[in-house]
Amino acid sequence: MNIKASVVIAAAGDSVRMGGIDKQLADIYGASVLARTISVFESSEKVDEIIVVSKPKTLEFIKELIESGDVKKITHMVTGGSTRQQSVFNGIKYVKEDAEYIAVHDGARPLVTVEEVERCIDDAALYGAAALGVKAKDTIKIVDSDGFVIETPDRKNVYHAQTPQIFRASLYRKAMEQAIREQKDYSDDCGMVEATGAKIYISAGSYENIKITTPTDIISVKNVLDGRRDR
Repeated sequence: MNIKASVVIAAAGDSVRMGGIDKQLADIYGASVLARTISVFESSEKVDEIIVVSKPKTLEFIKELIESGDVKKITHMVTGGSTRQQSVFNGIKYVKEDAEYIAVHDGARPLVTVEEVERCIDDAALYGAAALGVKAKDTIKIVDSDGFVIETPDRKNVYHAQTPQIFRASLYRKAMEQAIREQKDYSDDCGMVEATGAKIYISAGSYENIKITTPTDIISVKNVLDGRRDR
């Protein structure tokens, strides 16, 4: 499919569980987490433009990436808001008006592959919205506010959502307008789009598509890269 997506990379988090480490700039085998993430989308023929949303102190680093000549698809660098949703919305403002598809990806997921990204884009083109995901390995329990189990979902129907999450641009903007109108703040773009009644297709992801949240996740990322030919 000759589909092009505009990508918003959300990299404005505070890294509160990283013990003082800025996870976006953490060095992994000579390259930062954020640089690794950007390079995946830079390498995809199905990605038309990249908007990076980050903390103010990270903007200079992104500028250096652009000036190095290794990254040519970044069109805008944008500072984040007080929540993930607000940060992503800051980036959406700079997506070109005629974009067909909008993809949102966590800057702290550097191990996603070009193949996974492009598969998810193709699935979004087929179904209107798609997100990478993997089946839950563990049994999931739903608990009440007191900590007691109230439901055990059938594991075969439970998936861990990943990013990128990709949507037809008109659908995403409709969902964004609804969230603003209803003053809702979602931690997940799929959840926001689901609130419009739209269905999201789960595109086959990988357990290697780790999101770096704690220092031990960096060790896990290194372990995955150790098993890859080109790290």
